[in-house]
Amino acid sequence: MVNEMNNSFNLRERALRKINLKTREDFLNVFTPASPILTPAKFVGRQKQLEEMISALLSKGADLIVYGERGCGKSSLAYMLHAVAQGDFELLDYYNLRKRLESRGFLSWLVGPDRKSFNVIWVNGFGKRLDEVIHSILTRRRERHDNRLYGAGLLSYLSSEADQIEVATKIGFDKVFVAEDELKEIHVPEKPINIKEGFEIAIQRYGDSYTDQLLIIIDEFETIQNRAEIAFYLKNIPNVRFVLVGIAETTFDLIGQHSSIARQIHAIKLEPMTAEELKEILDVGAFQLRKNCKISPDVIRQIVGSSYRSPYWCHFFAKTLLQDYLESEKSFENFRRPQKNTVIINNKGFNEMISGLQDNAECRLFEEQLKMVTLEDDINWSVLNAIAKQEDTVIISKKIVDQVSKSSNISESDIKATIHGFLDMQDGPFEVKSEIRDTRSFVFRDPNFKRYILVRGQKQV
Repeated sequence: MVNEMNNSFNLRERALRKINLKTREDFLNVFTPASPILTPAKFVGRQKQLEEMISALLSKGADLIVYGERGCGKSSLAYMLHAVAQGDFELLDYYNLRKRLESRGFLSWLVGPDRKSFNVIWVNGFGKRLDEVIHSILTRRRERHDNRLYGAGLLSYLSSEADQIEVATKIGFDKVFVAEDELKEIHVPEKPINIKEGFEIAIQRYGDSYTDQLLIIIDEFETIQNRAEIAFYLKNIPNVRFVLVGIAETTFDLIGQHSSIARQIHAIKLEPMTAEELKEILDVGAFQLRKNCKISPDVIRQIVGSSYRSPYWCHFFAKTLLQDYLESEKSFENFRRPQKNTVIINNKGFNEMISGLQDNAECRLFEEQLKMVTLEDDINWSVLNAIAKQEDTVIISKKIVDQVSKSSNISESDIKATIHGFLDMQDGPFEVKSEIRDTRSFVFRDPNFKRYILVRGQKQV
């Protein structure tokens, strides 16, 4: 087992060595709080979910839902699925998954003569209606700057122009593909638009020409306005696999209570990361920066502790520390020159970063929300901090009243009034789940705001 782990680590190191950091932007993008991980060698943690996802991919007919809170790495995991579906199996070696899949009878489906092959279409559903998303699945061009991740739409797979025109007529599209990134205009007779029927026809024509399975990944699915209508496609469209990626606490939050499709779905929830997984993020980043700087072990421990199990905050703190140093350094060229184990990211830099969070442009929305909720009032702050310290996702108001009244001089009536004020706020940070008499259960709309409160509390207390 130890030899296998060492071998997988060496393989990952070998891939990381090939990443060439030249520009300031290259160095800052070692850590990426605002964007997903695209490179398999930089993807760490989530072994259980990764194995579940690959197993689901190889299971007959099942669709997938990848869900969890904001900033937990859902899109990154989906990109890894995209890589494996496209035949990039290096990730399996980093996680020693080849033997595990082989023992379960799956490996031959990936690399043997009977291997499954997929054509993958990735679309972003942000703020769209479902018909618009399906239209994009059919018609999107291949984007040259990112070919592997954003291939052309389903129409491009229909080799017959007549087949393309048949579908285009149904969906009100006046073009056909002559190449994955090239279209020509056509005349489309005016007819009632029927996206569902057009999609069904396209799938039928695809099946006539291809044995490869079709995998459609829809990111930011939670923002689609009428997303519950996806049930029609999951139930009625054969020969296509959907992967729905979105922010949610349960699958019902994404697709509604459709029991008829729940049995056909593999649901993969990304819980907050463990401390060991967060440390792996920092270790991979530190390895890429090894020629230029060294992150002190104390700072690594502080970042892990202050991230409160969030990969977003782990990336954010590490990138901010690196950015702060680069801005204080007189010459970027000096930084680019290999150093001899120079520790430049240390406790002093970490403490200064935490102290300056309220002035950080990327924290401005959190800071404004904090001021809106607390009104810079000590009682409001004490109650809010107590709420943020709750480990349970669903918070009970009575529990907060009991805890704060015992640990402070604030009266129960003031605590209750403060909590009710928080919960009754229009566009406030909390969502009420239930209410019986004067006891309410509620959750943070954005768990990252909860973590921001806790980090700011490190300075306040």
